[in-house]
Amino acid sequence: MGPLRLGMTKEEVERVCQEHRIGHSGATGPDGLQVDFHAGRATRIEILAEYPFARLSLAGQVLPDVSDETIRRLLAKIIPLPGNWTEPEASGLAVFHWELSDTFVFSFRLFLPGYRTIREDGTPVLPAPVRPPRRVSASFSCDACARTAAVATTTPSMGLLDIDWSPARLEEVVPFAQRQRVLQAVKAASPAALFAVNEAFAPFYCPACQKSYCREHWRFEAAGSEDAAPPLCPRGHHRTR
Repeated sequence: MGPLRLGMTKEEVERVCQEHRIGHSGATGPDGLQVDFHAGRATRIEILAEYPFARLSLAGQVLPDVSDETIRRLLAKIIPLPGNWTEPEASGLAVFHWELSDTFVFSFRLFLPGYRTIREDGTPVLPAPVRPPRRVSASFSCDACARTAAVATTTPSMGLLDIDWSPARLEEVVPFAQRQRVLQAVKAASPAALFAVNEAFAPFYCPACQKSYCREHWRFEAAGSEDAAPPLCPRGHHRTR
């Protein structure tokens, strides 16, 4: 931001402000400039969009005005804009309005990574870590060879069911109304319960003999064309689809 830079020491900021006869008493103070420090370094700089002591530039262009249209257009030249264009967090910049309904920008804030919001002592208020979606898995043994027949993993919040039926890997979308039943079936490691919800959710299960088999023990009548006919389990049962 002109001669001011994030990461400057307090002494460097004071020298620049004295040279240009500006102050930094607060974002709403007489000079409309605020510099926040942590561990002796500038971590945030906030300035009024209509700063009276200097002309602001954005994307290499002196701001002709501070309308939303102008600021958004110039920002788009230098960064990919998110859905909320006033919060392009990855760029270390935030754009503020005095009122949500305003169509003119009130101030800009530049900040180091993690310093978008700070405490009174200048330490960053880091966002809560994003928790990965809950996943529940169950392993099913092959009743013919005792090896793993398949592994089913459900992600209830996303409505997904992943079936590792080596070497095949299937991903099914679970309708909202069936998600709880699928979750309970996986928790119980019950291939019959999975099959009861949807036959496609347990391709390794034979309902006739009520057993699970790894892919090697299923016989596909048309080699290379698994969709041509229902496969046969080791006991000769056609598995309906």
